[in-house]
Amino acid sequence: PGPTPPPTPGPTPPPTPGPTPPPTPGPTPPPTPAPTPAEECNVEVVTDCSTQAATVGGSGDCDAIIPIITRCDQRATFMEMLYNGGDCSQSFNIQEADKFDCTDSATLGPPGDSGQYWIHVVPKKDPTGDVYFSGPVNVGDVFPMCPGYPACSGDRFEADSTVYIFASDPGADPVNNPNWNQLVNFHTSCSQNLF
Repeated sequence: PGPTPPPTPGPTPPPTPGPTPPPTPGPTPPPTPAPTPAEECNVEVVTDCSTQAATVGGSGDCDAIIPIITRCDQRATFMEMLYNGGDCSQSFNIQEADKFDCTDSATLGPPGDSGQYWIHVVPKKDPTGDVYFSGPVNVGDVFPMCPGYPACSGDRFEADSTVYIFASDPGADPVNNPNWNQLVNFHTSCSQNLF
């Protein structure tokens, strides 16, 4: 017999392992911090007003601009007024100083800015001859005025009227009752605006 064949090669080496998996992603970033609370902000605004429009007494004050409204052609037979209460410094109308005046009582003080007052309106020339209005009025309410109140005669207002304001019912003779809180005289003829 001849030589023996060479031995068979040993087993093949095991295959190399596959590639390693990719690394896992890093941790997610932490959440952003909460927004900082808004800071308080205080602002002071100062305005300055000037006007070229006509003003009461030529003052140039923006609160005294004369509205562009046509005057009445003849004296009124009926008017309504809004009662705002308060002292004479709060009065505002476009009548000249010789047509409008207001007096607060030095002893009783002026009416307040709220509550109910008794208002008595008469012609200045003859305060006991006619009544234009007499009754309780709440601050902020509108009250009617007319010659011959409450029936309203249809007559025209006198050129000037007087308003007496009392804290309560002044009794049968309001014109001669000295306990008024405020006394107002204003022009009710159409030679001046009625407001």
